[in-house]
Amino acid sequence: MNMRDERHEAENPNVAEELGTLEVEEADDSRVWTLALVPEWLGAVVLMVLTMAITVGVIARLTGHAITGIVELAGASMVVMVILGTAAVAMRDGHVRLEVIDPLLTEKSLKVVNLFSLGVQIVVSAALSWACWLTFLKDVDRGTTLPGELAFPRMYVSGVVAVCCIVLLLSLIRRLMTDVRRRHTSVLAKDASATTDVKGDA
Repeated sequence: MNMRDERHEAENPNVAEELGTLEVEEADDSRVWTLALVPEWLGAVVLMVLTMAITVGVIARLTGHAITGIVELAGASMVVMVILGTAAVAMRDGHVRLEVIDPLLTEKSLKVVNLFSLGVQIVVSAALSWACWLTFLKDVDRGTTLPGELAFPRMYVSGVVAVCCIVLLLSLIRRLMTDVRRRHTSVLAKDASATTDVKGDA
């Protein structure tokens, strides 16, 4: 922080408080987002186990000792592995997207579009979370199983999907609140800077 920023904060204590709060939030981002990072770590574990299981399954088939249900469990693991990483991807804004119109927009318009896009993601995630939760409850009530030799209860898969969708929703809401707060603080800082410059010229 330079001398000019310190002077702005001294003359505008509210702005200083807002900036200080935002800096603390950004510094503690990893701690705040542990809820989103834990599923990602679990997804990495699932990937490792899945890789080893498929390798063992292939070797077993070559030796004439096929393992029952390995393909069924591999399919379920792939679904779980993907859904476990969604919240962390949303946290980092790491979605793959085509920025076709971004170069044509002004900075202010681009911020509005980004907020709108984030709002749409929240609505879709909320609907998806509700649908997955209902599916989980239905699986628990009916005892639905996955197709295959093991007849593995589907509620374990649908339960993980439902929980991960809820975590995804919370992650998007948290990101929206952080973005709005950051933009609000930026506006306050610019206003304070303009006011201080006017006083200095006077």
